[in-house]
Amino acid sequence: MNSVVLVVLSLSGLVSSARWLRVAQREHYQSGRTSIFALRWWMSSAINFWAVIFGIFCVGMSYISGYLAIGVGLVVVVTPIGLGLKGRTSKLGLTRRLKTVLALFGVIFLGLELCGFWFLPKDIFPVISCALAILVPGLIDLALALDRPIELALSKRYQIRAEKKLRAISPKIVAVTGSYGKTSTKNYLVHLLGSRFQVYGTPHSYNNANGIARAINEGLSVGTEVFIVEMGTYGPGEIAKMCSWVCPDISVITAIGPVHLERMKSQDNILKAKAEICNRASIVVLNGQDDRLLKLGVTLQEQGKTVVLAGPGDLTGLDIPLSAARSNVACAIGVARQLGVSNEELSQLIPRLPEVKNRRATYGAEAGFSVVDDTYNSNPTGAKDALEFAKSLVTSGRSLMVVTPGMVELGKDQVSLNAQFAAQCGLAGARLIVVGKTNRQALIEGWPGKAGAGSLTEMGHGLARRFSFLAKVDLPEDGRVQWAKTRDQAVELVREQLGPGDVVLYENDLPDHFP
Repeated sequence: MNSVVLVVLSLSGLVSSARWLRVAQREHYQSGRTSIFALRWWMSSAINFWAVIFGIFCVGMSYISGYLAIGVGLVVVVTPIGLGLKGRTSKLGLTRRLKTVLALFGVIFLGLELCGFWFLPKDIFPVISCALAILVPGLIDLALALDRPIELALSKRYQIRAEKKLRAISPKIVAVTGSYGKTSTKNYLVHLLGSRFQVYGTPHSYNNANGIARAINEGLSVGTEVFIVEMGTYGPGEIAKMCSWVCPDISVITAIGPVHLERMKSQDNILKAKAEICNRASIVVLNGQDDRLLKLGVTLQEQGKTVVLAGPGDLTGLDIPLSAARSNVACAIGVARQLGVSNEELSQLIPRLPEVKNRRATYGAEAGFSVVDDTYNSNPTGAKDALEFAKSLVTSGRSLMVVTPGMVELGKDQVSLNAQFAAQCGLAGARLIVVGKTNRQALIEGWPGKAGAGSLTEMGHGLARRFSFLAKVDLPEDGRVQWAKTRDQAVELVREQLGPGDVVLYENDLPDHFP
């Protein structure tokens, strides 16, 4: 019987690992994230919850009958329902790193299964084997932890090669970070500096150490005068390490806000992590409208650095495109002026600022309504600004619709901040389509007149937040809020309900590894 248990659960565990490896890949291979998402999915609906409870029951009872291993196998292969093995929007990419993690997981999982089969008492083995199948997400997290030193060792040689190339070409280096606005500011800088210098900016969102090294090794060419590098972080020390070999001359911090709070815990921690970009720079450009950055600026001035506080005054007399984020434009202008770009040049270049893909990008649909694509935005300030921008496009007598799954990784503030955004949508006169379950309760309960501050606080810290299927969520009676299971369903609702002159704002777009 135990040989059947071994085969059934080994195959089931390996098959189910496809979905959890996909989650790990989407979460940037950070150990611990796979288990977090497993818990979220198993608590996302009644069927998933009771399925995993049944699986745990089978684990315990397999001591009595090994045939219950079949039930565990079904649970781990079929559930959680909604998180497919292949995926809709985020396919599993068989990269070199993914193959390494898969190999480590295979050694751990199959090694434990075989050791149990050979060395454990016959009545104990089914219990352990069943438990291992249920714990596949945790074993993948273990594989990720073991893979980290391997990745650091492998990436080191690429970083050394990139550093040598960077020193040989010796461009002026501008480094950009911030809770949000990094990519937009980087693209604005490429545009503003490109008329005077040979400029190269890191492509796409290559903002970690490996991405930056790849950008340098593959894209930085002889003759480049200004290298603009975007830097991101999920924790302290990352940006400091990047700056140790990139060594920026000018550093920019666009904003500090509640982004990645789930990982960073507090905005003070975010500030400390982002401020590492200033360590080696002699000139620092800060968003002067951010109170935390104003305090940082005082400290940096005391250290003898040149501090530029970018703000509305930098935009006076300039024709700023409506879709451009004004604080990001101000930061870019601050850098451009430090590098000698004149006001006359700026006045000619600013009206032609590039539109950043998926960040307030505007286009017309075939049915005649306007689309504001802000699907790469995921912070409260940007969402509010995008809403105001979309509202400004609505002509008299026409309607505004907002489609959103809400914002994520906001820690303990996620419920209240999503509720606030729903309230802002309602007060702006918009209709709202909530996508998915991740923030459904917060967005619906935050609609004007739907919930008070007390109920939101209870919702944020009570069982309903952790066991979302327990929450009874009724749509507001005014009929202005709808729910769509997927973004595709939401798009169909938009096409059915909007016509010429209307405006739809697509605010954020979560990949399908979120419930």
